[in-house]
Amino acid sequence: MRLSYLRPVIFDLESIVVATDNFSPANKLGQGGFGSVYKGLLASGQEVAVKRLSMNSGQDQIQANTNRVVGTDGYMSPEYAMHGRYSTKSDVFSFGVLLLEIISGKRNTDYNPESPTPNLIGKIWDIWREGRALEIVDPSLGQSYPDDKVSKCIQIGLLCVQECATDRPTMLEAVFMLGNETTLPSPKKPAFIFQSSNPNSEASRGGPASINDVTITMLEAR
Repeated sequence: MRLSYLRPVIFDLESIVVATDNFSPANKLGQGGFGSVYKGLLASGQEVAVKRLSMNSGQDQIQANTNRVVGTDGYMSPEYAMHGRYSTKSDVFSFGVLLLEIISGKRNTDYNPESPTPNLIGKIWDIWREGRALEIVDPSLGQSYPDDKVSKCIQIGLLCVQECATDRPTMLEAVFMLGNETTLPSPKKPAFIFQSSNPNSEASRGGPASINDVTITMLEAR
């Protein structure tokens, strides 16, 4: 099934130049590692922020690669944590984790490494497959929520944390699904990050490992 959604508006360079007064320094809002951000005013009167990439940024609109992985444990997508590959679908993964945390009132990193499902995503996935998804809802909410809408949010969260980046929706699709009544596809297996204390496990022996077999150890600031 293919979702119907509103596509982003694409502007030509001439419109951007006019909106930013030829990237005037007076309209410069700030600068990051990949370029400067400018305030722009469209012909319709709407204000926008325009990012102008620097010549040596090396960033494109699809994906960036890095040899040093820096991020927050429990929120990084598997392709970024494992291979340093970052894309817009990496943000979708992080969004899915946050969505499931908000619904459950628990953190993805608060888990028992000895448990068969040692993280929040794994627990929600198992419960969802058994048709008991509402059992993970934050108890502090009581019964003050519509079951169908919360179930939909859980399913969207699971769609966002699927192991394969190409299976995840775009952020535009995720927002559309959250705000509209539509038939949702069934999520595939999420990207679990398991820890194993068994020295005889395949991962411990140095055998081939998938994303779902590898432990990522991160230092977390206090």
